[in-house]
Parts: sequence; C-alpha cells; structure tokens
Amino acid sequence: MPNISLPYLTKANGVSDAAYGYALSLSGILQVIGAPIFGSLIKSHGVKKTLYLCFTSNLIMMVLLCFSQDNYSLFLSRLPAFFIHPPTAYQTLLSRLTSPGPERTKAFGRFGFTIGFGLIVAPVFAQIFNSIFGLIGSFIGTSVICILAFLLTMVYIEEPVLEESTKEKEPSKTSTSPSNAYMTLLSRPNVLRTLIRKTLVGVPILVSITIIQLHMINKFKMDQSLYAIYQFANGTSLMLINAFGVAMLRKRLSEPKLLLLGGVFGLLTMLQFCYWESLWQLIFIVPFLTSGISITNVVADSIITSSVRDEEQSLILGLLRSIETSCRTIGPAVGGYILQHYGFGLLGFIGAISTIGSILVHFI
Repeated sequence: MPNISLPYLTKANGVSDAAYGYALSLSGILQVIGAPIFGSLIKSHGVKKTLYLCFTSNLIMMVLLCFSQDNYSLFLSRLPAFFIHPPTAYQTLLSRLTSPGPERTKAFGRFGFTIGFGLIVAPVFAQIFNSIFGLIGSFIGTSVICILAFLLTMVYIEEPVLEESTKEKEPSKTSTSPSNAYMTLLSRPNVLRTLIRKTLVGVPILVSITIIQLHMINKFKMDQSLYAIYQFANGTSLMLINAFGVAMLRKRLSEPKLLLLGGVFGLLTMLQFCYWESLWQLIFIVPFLTSGISITNVVADSIITSSVRDEEQSLILGLLRSIETSCRTIGPAVGGYILQHYGFGLLGFIGAISTIGSILVHFI
C-alpha cells in the first residue's frame, strides 16, 4: 500500500522527481546491503525476533512518512528499509517446518500465493484508508497491519518448536567465518548451479517489469484504469499458479525439470517482448510471464534451501533477497536507458539469450 500513495505524497510536499528517484534508490541500496545481514540475524537470533525487528522497522518507516514534509524527512523515512525483509524470514520459517522436496515446493508456492493476493487487495485497502485519512491513509493502514502482524507473530510462532525441529534435522553446526560463509554456501552441491539458472531467468524478467508500465504508456497510450486491469490480471495469475499450478506440476515433474519448464516459460515471455506490437498480446504475455517467474523462484529456492544445512538457510535466503533487490534497484536505470535508446524489443532479445543460457545449463 505505501508504494501506491508515496508518489502522490511527494508531489503534494513539493519533492522533485529527482529527489523521489534518489529516495527510492536509497531504499534499494539499503535493502541490498541489509538482506545478507538480516539473514545472519535470523541465524543468530531466530525467526521470531527478526520478524519483530522487521515489523518494528516497517512501522517506524510508516510513522516517518506520515510526518514527511520535505526532501530530508523523505530520505530519513527510507533508513528503516535496511531491516525490512519479511520474505527472507518467512521462507526461513517454511524451510524449517517442511521437508525438502514436494512439501517445501508446495509451501513456497503458497507463500507466492500471498504475494499475488497482495497485488490484488492492496489497491483496494489503499483506496479505503486514503478515503478516510487522506494521502497518509495508506501509511496509517500499513501501520495497523504491522502492529497486527507483530501480535500474530507473538502468539502463533513458537521459537522453541523451530529450534527443536532444526536440531532434529541437522544436529551439527558449522563454524565458517563470516568472510567465507557465502563461499561455503555456494560450494554446496546444486547451490551455485541453481542460483545461476534462477538468475539467468529472473534478472531479465525483473528488469523488464520495472519499466513495462512506461513502455505501455509510450507505445499503447495505456491509462491508469487499463494499468489497474493489468495489475489485477498479474495478481490473479500469480495466485493461481502459486496456489495450484506449482503443486500440480510438482506431482508430475522433478524439481530440475520444473526449473527447466520455468526457463521455457521465461523464454516464451522474452520472445513476445521482442515482437510486442499490440496491447492485446498481454493476454498471452501475462500467463507466461507469471508462470516463468513463479515456477523459477519457487523451485529454485526449494532446491537451494534443501542443499544447505538448516542453520545456513537464512543466510542463503538473505543472499537471494539481496540479488533480487539489486535487480529492482538498478533495473529502472538499465531498462530505462535501453528503452529510450534502443527500444523495448532489445530487452526481450537480451532476455531471450539469457533464458536460453539457463536452459542450456540444465543439460550440462
């Protein structure tokens, strides 16, 4: 919800477009740096305490935004982003409570379902809160949700149960120094290979997504109502794929073959980006786009977390989160430059080559 109202708040406060862009970049940089550290905090202090930190940081950000009136207060409100990494904590929690294989893949798919659901309901709740409280309504609503999430975590997440489960699955502890921790993780069987395959599919899709709205406005004169329909279609497709598609496919295919299928869907998406001449192509683009990114992310994360020790899962998930945030941070700059000078089709061409690389890695 905050991202929906933030541009309007900055305009009302007289914040320049450049300052707004710098503030978003600051958030991205802080999250890129903070994600691995957040993963280390999960390892040393547990999921429950780091979730408290996450929700508290988000609440502080919302309060600061409510009182934001100029450039300085806007930049100040970005600082808590360093500790806001709920997906890392939740995926670590799911990894500890599930067994490697179909059970974990299904659990990660259901987590993806909540993301799709959020894309659908967030604009609705934002509109409701904004109609009551004005421009800061979304921030007030998010603050309420943070407090509720804090209380639910306090009541329903039992850290001793998680610790006992972890000990049962992996009694031994690693003594890897911080400087070598991630090199050790990447040396685990299947980790680096799967990470490369996920990156080759995910990066071009993420970069394309960051500027796809701008492309549709420039080429197809898309207005806000049509973009809202596009967002709704994206959210619905993500929900269906993560809730039902991934689980059904996992019953019939192994995880490596599912990861290959995700690469194929990504390739079909990129090929459509190469020759995108009509807005109606979204009917075909959206299913392939959401299938490619959902299947690849869910299956790759399942394989990677199953390939490391239990106490290392939060570290590797923090690294994955950092890579994803890096793409979202530099994506608008890279994608915008390519869009302005070479056209959106070049992004599709580069993405097609990248996803073909991911497919080839499967056979090597």
